Amino acid sequence: MDNDKDSSEDRDDLDSFASQDTETSTNAVKSSAMLSVVAIFATLNLQVLASETDLNCHTSHCPDDYTIWTVLNNIFTAIFVFEIILRMAISKPRRYFCGERTRVKFKIDVLNCLDVFMVGTRVLDVWILAPAGIYTGLRVISAFRILHLGPFVKQVQLNRTFRELWLVIAAIGETLKTLLWVGLMIFLVTWVCAILVTMATLDNKAEDFNFNSATWTFDDYWGSVPKSAYSLFQVITKDSWAASLVWPLVAKNNVLILLFGGFFMVAGLALMNAIIGVVVECTLSSSKTNAEKEYKEKMKVDQLVMDSLKQIFHDADTDYSGELDRDELA
Repeated sequence: MDNDKDSSEDRDDLDSFASQDTETSTNAVKSSAMLSVVAIFATLNLQVLASETDLNCHTSHCPDDYTIWTVLNNIFTAIFVFEIILRMAISKPRRYFCGERTRVKFKIDVLNCLDVFMVGTRVLDVWILAPAGIYTGLRVISAFRILHLGPFVKQVQLNRTFRELWLVIAAIGETLKTLLWVGLMIFLVTWVCAILVTMATLDNKAEDFNFNSATWTFDDYWGSVPKSAYSLFQVITKDSWAASLVWPLVAKNNVLILLFGGFFMVAGLALMNAIIGVVVECTLSSSKTNAEKEYKEKMKVDQLVMDSLKQIFHDADTDYSGELDRDELA
């Protein structure tokens, strides 16, 4: 019984040690230094892709000096591959793809999985297809590695230099779910109104409407339900919508002013302003959360200072009287 108990305790110690080792390696991968290096190379890669798009030769007769883009692409591909291998070696492949230990049984680290996919497509394009004379441009997908700026800013969010940037990123992340629902509602309202507008104009010919002040014709704007939906989306954006889109229909059928008016109030004013309200609310919430984190961090620093002073005074009290005299302070 004692041996079983001892072996059980040993296993617990080993599990605890392994857990601490995994946590240490995960912290190393997600340290500010590592994340900053990843973010810097992702930003440089984005700039190289932009410069290559503008300055590269896009014909079959290119001078030899344009091989600089091939060299740069190979360098960045090698850097990205080395970076992923290094991060996998530090955190172990399972932790790299599954993330930190949680109670969720099936959990994946989405950003790391996407990272492997983006780097894999870049390797396929630069090291396999390009030497074979097949130019696909798949390496452009690696531009989305700029998403690594998010974890980096999150890591240094308590730094005042990056505080505002983190508030913006956090607000975007928190509003995505709400924005998806608002976008779905806008789509449904637009689609229903597009059906109604198309049905209201079915019995009319294109010549019945005066679209002389518009860029396109009646059939281009309202010829089908999808075209009507796209035109109504232009109404939401308030892009030259009154004279060129709505007025020719209202002049022919005055009842449509009720439909367009209701649509504009619901989709153009209520739902669009709801998006602004959600963004503002999430930004304020993120700001409050960040302020609380800063306060807790300040309290930790103050506590460390007080503990340090307490230890200094305790060490200075050589006679252990609980009080410091002039000789002990000297």
